[in-house]
Amino acid sequence: MSYYCLNPNCQTPQNPEGAKACLKCKESLAPLLGRYRPSDALAKGAFGKTFIAVDEAKPSKPKCVIKQFAPKDPASASIALRLFQHEAEQLDRLGKHPQIPELMAHFEQDQRQYIVQEFVDGQNLKDELKSRARLFDEGEIIQLLRDLLPVLSFIHSSGVIHRDIKPDNIIRRSTDQSLFLIDFGAAKHAVSESALSAPGTVIGTPHYDAPEQAVGQSTFASDIYGLGATCVHLMTGESPNYRLYSHAEGGWVWQKYLKMPVSDKFKDILDRMLARELKHRFKSSEAVLQALQLLTQGTGRSTAGIVSALVNPVPPPPKAEVKKIRPNKTVDTSSSSLSVFELKNFKFQVATVALKQTGLFGLVNSCEVYKTTKEAEFFTGYIGLGRTFEMVFIPGGTFQMGSPESESDRKPHESPQRMVKVAPFFIGKYPVTQEQWDMVVTLPKISRDLKASPSNFKGLNRPVERVSWHDAIEFCARLSKKMGQVYRLPSEAEWEYACRAGTNTPFHFGMTITSDLANYNGEKTYGFGTKGKSRRETTSVGSFQVANAFGLYDMHGNVWEWCADPWHDNYNDAPNDARVWEGDSNEDTAILEPDGTISQFATEENAVDNGYRILRGGSWGNDPHDCRSACRLRDLPTSEYSDYGFRIACS
Repeated sequence: MSYYCLNPNCQTPQNPEGAKACLKCKESLAPLLGRYRPSDALAKGAFGKTFIAVDEAKPSKPKCVIKQFAPKDPASASIALRLFQHEAEQLDRLGKHPQIPELMAHFEQDQRQYIVQEFVDGQNLKDELKSRARLFDEGEIIQLLRDLLPVLSFIHSSGVIHRDIKPDNIIRRSTDQSLFLIDFGAAKHAVSESALSAPGTVIGTPHYDAPEQAVGQSTFASDIYGLGATCVHLMTGESPNYRLYSHAEGGWVWQKYLKMPVSDKFKDILDRMLARELKHRFKSSEAVLQALQLLTQGTGRSTAGIVSALVNPVPPPPKAEVKKIRPNKTVDTSSSSLSVFELKNFKFQVATVALKQTGLFGLVNSCEVYKTTKEAEFFTGYIGLGRTFEMVFIPGGTFQMGSPESESDRKPHESPQRMVKVAPFFIGKYPVTQEQWDMVVTLPKISRDLKASPSNFKGLNRPVERVSWHDAIEFCARLSKKMGQVYRLPSEAEWEYACRAGTNTPFHFGMTITSDLANYNGEKTYGFGTKGKSRRETTSVGSFQVANAFGLYDMHGNVWEWCADPWHDNYNDAPNDARVWEGDSNEDTAILEPDGTISQFATEENAVDNGYRILRGGSWGNDPHDCRSACRLRDLPTSEYSDYGFRIACS
């Protein structure tokens, strides 16, 4: 590795490894801040240079990027310095996101300004387009939008407008093909007045800038325009200049320059992204994602109607102007965003375990599994980066909650049994996975910080664990804010109703359970069941490929699942419906605004801790009797163990 001289005027900046001073200009080659050592130049421009460097303070010595402010034109130095410092401020404001290079340092040394950022090893889309044998097609652009729109949603939720979306500022990382958004020098905070947006200050890149941006009136929709212009560039190979926009025809004509056809529905979406008037353009990244979701689901409805509804949504009736709801109560879905999702059917295998006695006098037990195929309805929610979650429709009904006194290994706190009426709701097909957690943890904080990758047993498709009740509430709050729909923990009654799926036996499998169908301590048996495996760790969700009659997986074992309710020692005086059985002072509330956003959701201030909370379902380390449908566990809401997880619900 060579050492690179940072003197902007040095004519021979490359130096051999180990050199203390530049062989040409004699400037010191000591690493910046004693740790960041530049090794080569990446790029240079009118305002400075960019270098690839090594962080020598870390054992792995990872690569990083150093940006040096060194303007060539003194007349523009003042605005250039503000842009440079502004980039550092915006990156610091945004914090961490898996598709934005992390700000590692911003400082002045030897009377020069520096920014140090995470290094993204890859190629920007402008260079990628040049190296490709063909242009981008519709499917590739849809995937690109699915990858980048959540990034825009993230920065917009932080109040930041990028203002320079273009192929040069999007890098595809070579290791996993993830897309990164870079160069926040032009970004501004949406609610602040800044000299960077004053008349006469050129911000952004011509042809990618929305019309309102040219007059210093950028909005979040300006970034939607820039992303749309990027898409047509990648599909046509032409810069989105006046050749692609016809004043004579009064609109975009980019489709005339396509080498490969696109569907009319997708053209409608891109045209809405590129609408020159704000009132006709998508207002948010989420609106574009919803349009794409409906497009790819093949709804058969007019895309023009879909896009129009998402750009100019019908306002809710006055009586629904602001709704205060408990996160565990039924929500009126007639005015919620749930109606945006279209239900689909899916088929699944339902297993029933039957005990078979063989041998002399029937003393040898074995389990036989019978499988049938059923169907249920579900919808898919899109988080971002291709990460989704599936919510299964649970029809309303009435069931007997708790366990009978005749049930083996039951506990007194499962009594007295009572009939409970349950309204229809949705619940996760699987427990929340680590992949889903990793995406939601990057969303803006509502009330508390969340740990990245908290799980003991790593695996993207394994359930997230080592999460507290408070962590699960924060996850739901962030997801709700992102989706514009209240997601929550299920109530204890909803959980047991969903688990039983019409059965009244100890397990939805029947009178016993087998480790061929669930992850628990199979070295122990229940009833007349047989011994099996004890895996001593979590397994990927759905890996046993059997569900209950509602279409839910992993309801028995794998991880305990938090419920919303505080603990009660028995069911005396419990409500006869499925709402959360509140403690005396618990007033967890959520406010669902008319536009679908969540303005308050179980914050530390309004979530009064009444002691223990409830977990259900048993885990990988529990004996089979702890995995029964009626089994209850209590623990403090701050507890986090490697067998504690959760699944989400919504009404």
